[in-house]
Amino acid sequence: MYACKTQNKSVSRGAARRDPGGQRATASAQGSALVCQRALYAFKQPAVPNVDQAQIAADAATIDGFTNAVYPNVWQAIRNSFPPTSTPLTAAMFPNTSAARVTNLVNALNFGNVGATLMAIGYVIESEVSGAGLPAGTATQVPVGNAIPDFVITHNAERGIVDLTSTGQLGHVLKKDFAKGPFPYIAETVYPSVNYANITGGAAGPPAVGGGLAAAANLAQRSHANAAVRSGLSKLKTLLDLYVSGVYMGDNAFGQKAVDTKTGINLILGIGAVWTGAQVQDVDDLIDDVNVTLAADGQPSINTLSDIIDAARDNYVLAGNPVW
Repeated sequence: MYACKTQNKSVSRGAARRDPGGQRATASAQGSALVCQRALYAFKQPAVPNVDQAQIAADAATIDGFTNAVYPNVWQAIRNSFPPTSTPLTAAMFPNTSAARVTNLVNALNFGNVGATLMAIGYVIESEVSGAGLPAGTATQVPVGNAIPDFVITHNAERGIVDLTSTGQLGHVLKKDFAKGPFPYIAETVYPSVNYANITGGAAGPPAVGGGLAAAANLAQRSHANAAVRSGLSKLKTLLDLYVSGVYMGDNAFGQKAVDTKTGINLILGIGAVWTGAQVQDVDDLIDDVNVTLAADGQPSINTLSDIIDAARDNYVLAGNPVW
């Protein structure tokens, strides 16, 4: 098991956006090695705590310990899924994380989407910490005003807040409504911001993924792709309506082409997820007929159903034959 160095820090509100003491946490990787420094930042705590307040602070330190254990394990599992190790990611590596969140992580990595990947990693870390065996009196995702802190610790009449965040978002807890509320203890358990190039090792391709998780990720990709195609077809119908009510107002010939095309699109939308090649071609032929008129009048052509499907296939990296 990999471990991070832990530091407990008391931070004034004015220092929330700075790097207190020059100890800003960092993460780097050389090969498969992980080096990190991390800390529990207490932005609000009583100078002389009573028994319950002291217990809240102790529980916060326990939660921080879970972050300390979870972060490097999540980081290493993802890093090892890329060359040179290429150990397949499996759902079993993240036992406290929902299948949907693990699937989102795999898809984000597959697409090479940096922002989505970093967000997905954050959700996995949060899930793993939440399921690690929190101290008694600790609840997760409790609405407080207009915000939902990650952890609310309650001992008798005293309540404390602990939010989980990366170093890049240090101090974000102070921007939430509950920071102004009657909480004697407000802190962040902070893990190092993930460097995408480090965690992927600079690999250009997708990570290695276990069979079951790969199938779930592929199913999710197909679902998103189908939604994209349906959205594209709905937009195409709207575009035809705009032509009929605008440039081609009163043009019965074009109006009939638009009606025929929308009827074909509605047929596709009513079928479900599986469309035959002949059905796709029928809609393509109708759209091609519309495009003949548009081209003759110097208007831009509109996408065929095949064009829309190809774009969805490219955007969602569908392997093998698509479901359409």
